[in-house]
Amino acid sequence: MQQSLAQNVALLWFPALNAVVIDTGVVRGDTEVIIRLGGQMLAVMLVQVLCALGALHFGARTVLAVGRDLRAAVFDQV
Repeated sequence: MQQSLAQNVALLWFPALNAVVIDTGVVRGDTEVIIRLGGQMLAVMLVQVLCALGALHFGARTVLAVGRDLRAAVFDQV
């Protein structure tokens, strides 16, 4: 499965954000930090989903174009 750079950055950023939420928000009982970082995690997740959908869209278009060209080349040979 091919992933974009933005997807990988988002995927690697989640554990760091989760650690800050636990270390700063949960341990100290700071709900403002928990809500703020939860919003950041939600934004990162949305970017990751959009990148995944874009990669899926362009990957499918590429595969369909290659299949079309391959069928046309085989048909011309036959």
